[in-house]
Amino acid sequence: MSGQVPAISQQAVGRLPWGHNLLLFHTLKHADERLAYAESALEHGWSRAALAMHIEARSVERSGKAITVESQGVVYELRF
Repeated sequence: MSGQVPAISQQAVGRLPWGHNLLLFHTLKHADERLAYAESALEHGWSRAALAMHIEARSVERSGKAITVESQGVVYELRF
């Protein structure tokens, strides 16, 4: 990085209220799912009840926003 310090940004789960995080951890198994719903909750301003409804309806997965993970130069698309 030639001496540059990378910007530090707080993950989505760190910016959500504690109740939202509890809901994410109790209802979703995979960290990628939790992060996708946390980001959507922040983006759309979902209440905890709205977040629960979206998780139950699996709306993030159905929205066409696939989660991608890059590992060793290969991009994997995760669909739940």
